[in-house]
Amino acid sequence: MSLTSTSIDPSRFRDALGHYASGITVITSLVDASPIGFTCQSFYSVSVNPPLVSFSVMASSASYPAIRRAGRFAVNILAADQAHLSSQFARRGQDKWQGVDWQASPLGNPIIAGSLHWLDCQIHAEHVAGDHLIVIGEVLAMDQQKPASAQPLLYFRGQYRDIAEAMRNEETAGRAAKKRVRQACKTIGADRMITLTYRENMTARERALRDWDRFRRRMCKYKQFLHVAVIEEQERGAIHFHVAVHGRQSYHLLRSIWAEVVGRDENGRLCAM
Repeated sequence: MSLTSTSIDPSRFRDALGHYASGITVITSLVDASPIGFTCQSFYSVSVNPPLVSFSVMASSASYPAIRRAGRFAVNILAADQAHLSSQFARRGQDKWQGVDWQASPLGNPIIAGSLHWLDCQIHAEHVAGDHLIVIGEVLAMDQQKPASAQPLLYFRGQYRDIAEAMRNEETAGRAAKKRVRQACKTIGADRMITLTYRENMTARERALRDWDRFRRRMCKYKQFLHVAVIEEQERGAIHFHVAVHGRQSYHLLRSIWAEVVGRDENGRLCAM
């Protein structure tokens, strides 16, 4: 049986591509003193020497023909607090520039205020690719508008994402998990809680869970242990295992069991109840 592109369902194809997280840009130009722009997710680097970047746009785009005539464009890389601009420039048939502050780039393209970074380009080449056009631009100027600590606007599975907010949510979830563990420890009469950290990339999650299961079985041989199976994930690339124990002397024995299971001595933290 031969496979052809006609066997790919368009909706499933779009859903599959939605699993690739990306930044968001607004491609802008100035034609006849009027600013033009549209939201673009398909932006990527092409070459360092010469400095080339590229974006893809639908062949039926109402905005791109004017940009082609201008022969130049700017790439505005949006910041995490600019999701409203991404939505605004993605609309058709409306004044996309209402309420938008901008200034002209060295080439005369609109630079949107508050964007993370901008690149000023002249059109280098254009290629037809199915129902899209691949536009390659040569970068002639660029600059950063926000500090390096600023976060980008991300798009994943049909939703905008904020890295800083995700980190805050993880930390909040981590604190809530520890509180639940302490409450569970008090319920079963334990007087100590040990947190053992498995410092691995999250791609090793399955291995960490196997180690945890082996650790629990090994630990059950010791009656002085009462354990609570609570696992925190995705906190700065580590997995945390919480164990409720009786007595401070149990700590070193538990650490040695952990080192035996995972093949190395991981950092542990002993917290009084």
